[in-house]
Amino acid sequence: MKRPLQPSIRIAVGILAFLACVLLAVTESSAEEPRLTASPGAFRFASVKEPLFWEQALDLALWASDGGKGSEGVKSEENPTEAIRGAIRGGIIEMLALPAWLEITDEGEKAAFVLEFMHKRYLVAYSERQTRLDTLIRTGRFNCVSSASLYLIFGAAAGLDVAGVMTKDHAFCSVVSDGLRVDVETTSPYGYDPGSRKEFQDSFGRATGFAYVPPKNYRDRTPIGQKELLSLILSNRIVDLESSGTFYQAVGLALDRWVLLGTPEGSVFEDLIIRMVNYAASLAKAGKEIAALDWSVRAIEAFGPHARWDELVGSASNNLLVGLIRKRRISDARSELERLRPGLTVRAARDLDFLVGDAELTVAAEESDFASALLTVASAKVAGIPDPTRIREIEVYVWLKESGRIAQAEGWASAIAAAERATTVVGPDRRIADALRVYRNNRMAELHNTFVAFYNAGRYQEAKEAAVAALYEFPGEARLKADLNSAEKALLR
Repeated sequence: MKRPLQPSIRIAVGILAFLACVLLAVTESSAEEPRLTASPGAFRFASVKEPLFWEQALDLALWASDGGKGSEGVKSEENPTEAIRGAIRGGIIEMLALPAWLEITDEGEKAAFVLEFMHKRYLVAYSERQTRLDTLIRTGRFNCVSSASLYLIFGAAAGLDVAGVMTKDHAFCSVVSDGLRVDVETTSPYGYDPGSRKEFQDSFGRATGFAYVPPKNYRDRTPIGQKELLSLILSNRIVDLESSGTFYQAVGLALDRWVLLGTPEGSVFEDLIIRMVNYAASLAKAGKEIAALDWSVRAIEAFGPHARWDELVGSASNNLLVGLIRKRRISDARSELERLRPGLTVRAARDLDFLVGDAELTVAAEESDFASALLTVASAKVAGIPDPTRIREIEVYVWLKESGRIAQAEGWASAIAAAERATTVVGPDRRIADALRVYRNNRMAELHNTFVAFYNAGRYQEAKEAAVAALYEFPGEARLKADLNSAEKALLR
């Protein structure tokens, strides 16, 4: 039996490999769109030169932590930023006035003292995702970024030369001691020069043994500046926002970080592009392909083309057109393709031309009369859209559809003639050959049944004539030759 012709359509999945994780999160639910202008704070801190004074480092860290807004435990009448700033300023004054501090002259000892003071005064419990400085001060919960940020502030206040170090999934500090840079693992009170033995004293200053921090195997370490270290607060907040499906806010933070660090190209700019693409992908995943594509146009106009956009735009365009095609809105799909064409790569435009062209050809084959369908096939051959294999598949379908119509309207003999004509035009094809075999068998059965009707009625001469006519149509067919033999024997009796 003839199967209905199906458009050759494909839903694009896995929009980008690097989106695999974030797109498992909650789909973007807010109607808000990302901002394409950095916040005033980003521009203000971008103009600040390193090394930072401790007040500058503190202000930048609080700004990156969203200025203390939204932190837990803050009463509505309080000024959260000033409260945090006051708590840190008080700690710095207290540390620098300690007798033990005043006795230290060695840079390494100072660096270790600052770290231990921080842990006694502020740091209570490690929390992997707690990156904000304001929340650290209020709750004592910290991770590598928030503790490193606090160490930078206290270290700068103590006159130390503090910088940052970043690995794939970790951050810590380094300080200059005796002209050499020494690592400071800020998540441990004994993290100065990890792996070294340190004398441990009780609260009365009595030596009780040694504290030991296992040396860290920091692979792929990258030294970073002070502003970049503090900007990791923004990076971690971006990850949290995307994990919760708030992609539009993540774009704004990535834009702030890019402006803050003043790096037109490189990993920070790549990260900004990724966040913008992730937002568009979240819209596409929610079935809002038009919104995703419109946002893509705006982002590309603002920040220029990028290879990461090509796949997203191509995939979203594909899914938009597939949706229209499935609703049989083929002309709308063609119109959308022409609207989208300027933003597509040559390859994507070609693929989508094939997609829509296939749908147009499929609908013509299904709904048009035979002559019109053949004309559409001929036009497709000239344009080369869709590909030749698909065009041939549809051309065969048109011929089979017509031969099936003829079989019903005119009989099996006419259907055989139509199928033979199809083979002449299209060339050898298994599907046409199968149909022709069915038509021939049905026609032979039809002729045999005519013979049987005459024979059973005792009309042997007419049965013989029917058998002769059948063999003229199908020379050498054994069953029909047997019919003729039976008729001739009956006439001799």
